[in-house]
Amino acid sequence: MEGSLQGLWKTLENKKYAFLRRAREASALTLPFVIPPQSSSGATDLATPFQSDGARAVNNLAAKLLLSQFPPNSPFFKLVLDSSTAQELAGVGEEASDEVRKSLIAIVDSVHHEIETSGFRPVAAETFRNLVISGNALFEWQPDQEPRMFSLESYCCIRDGSGNIELVLIQEKLSKTTLPPEIQGLVKVEEGSEEVLLYTLYHRKPDGSWMTKQEAGQAEISQGSLNAEDLPVLALRMNRKQGESYGRGIVEEYLGDLRSLEALSQSLVHGAAASARLLGLVDPNGSTDVQRLNDTPNGGFTPGNAEDVTWLRVEKASDFSFVLQASMQIRENLARAFLLNTSIQRQAERVTAEEIRFLAQELSDTFGGTYATLAREFQSPLVKLLLRRLQEEQKIPPLPEGLVEPKIVTGIEALGRGQELLRLRGFHADAVAMLGQDQVGMYLDPRGALTQLAVDYGLNTDGIVRDEEEIQALQQQAQMAALAQSPAASTLVNQAGETARNQL
Repeated sequence: MEGSLQGLWKTLENKKYAFLRRAREASALTLPFVIPPQSSSGATDLATPFQSDGARAVNNLAAKLLLSQFPPNSPFFKLVLDSSTAQELAGVGEEASDEVRKSLIAIVDSVHHEIETSGFRPVAAETFRNLVISGNALFEWQPDQEPRMFSLESYCCIRDGSGNIELVLIQEKLSKTTLPPEIQGLVKVEEGSEEVLLYTLYHRKPDGSWMTKQEAGQAEISQGSLNAEDLPVLALRMNRKQGESYGRGIVEEYLGDLRSLEALSQSLVHGAAASARLLGLVDPNGSTDVQRLNDTPNGGFTPGNAEDVTWLRVEKASDFSFVLQASMQIRENLARAFLLNTSIQRQAERVTAEEIRFLAQELSDTFGGTYATLAREFQSPLVKLLLRRLQEEQKIPPLPEGLVEPKIVTGIEALGRGQELLRLRGFHADAVAMLGQDQVGMYLDPRGALTQLAVDYGLNTDGIVRDEEEIQALQQQAQMAALAQSPAASTLVNQAGETARNQL
């Protein structure tokens, strides 16, 4: 790619201006620090909204998305075999099939452990806040480093007609002293300043690989190439639209309600301040002396006529009541849109498991398309990137290419214990209702059902489910014990003993 990265940044920045402007407005009405106004810094005092509903809505929805996409106590994906391989494995025998399942579960646990111990979760929470507000975020996870997130103001991207990323350009403000010593001499900065703009480019080549390039202070500091599987950046979108390189946030969909609520809240605050003002009026033609009133202490006495004194009143109670009613209606609409607890959960000290399942179902139904987009652009590439890195670091065994693929579990499946688990329970319940427990016990393989149950829970069956040899040994012991306790067995034993005595 010809030309400087700084010039390319200016060109791409103009194309994302409309998206960034809407994102800044959405942030100003919810969490102003997420995407602050242009040219602001950490020392800038940001305007505070008159209402907190926007901030609460964003934090609530971002937390629910984080919980559903990356559950803290269970993996958000599992490794599955392709259908032909699974059939071949089933024909080999149950022991081989169990060993493969155990190996896949162990690999999933290794990736899950890597995610939970790498500082991923705080960065993911920040990522979801940006996605809810602006609809865009850039997630980066370089090798041997903790993950990072860039908001829309810090990166530009270009997508092809199918929505695949073709180019990503990141802008960072760094101190010159943080650069390697051999590069500091090449970098030019303004006089009296130590800040330098670092540009990092990822550009997809026609063969599918990626060209990388870095520039700092108009000096090229590195250039290289990457395989597609090793690309460390993920350009994320909340909602996708055909032909656009950037996404749309959930807040943008409800900007009208947030603008109206902000104006109404501002009116209520100013009206309450005016109503709370305590101001007395004295008739200028009356006999009461204003100065004496001011000088008289609380509880004291002064000459005067009570009819000369009145209090200033704001006769706007009915108008404020209408404003309050309108603002409450908007709050209810936002609560339903952003799945606030008060809109779907009763107020109580203890909440039943059924209500939690209802919350999960509500989240899945409302943002089903969002789940599909995030699974395709966030979860699936992240899993493949970590699997490849852990294989290169020899922390997990190599996986046969094309035979094992990660399956993302999102929505209601991620909040629960897996859709397969619910299907297994439903199948068993319906079978018992239709055929009866005895018939189901005859046709259902208990060991296979327990093994599938362990897989759905993400558990290793070692030490939990007995193998066939142990089961056969236990069955023989049970038969011998039952035989020994039966009356017929006692008669045979007695007869055998009598015969032995007669022979003696």
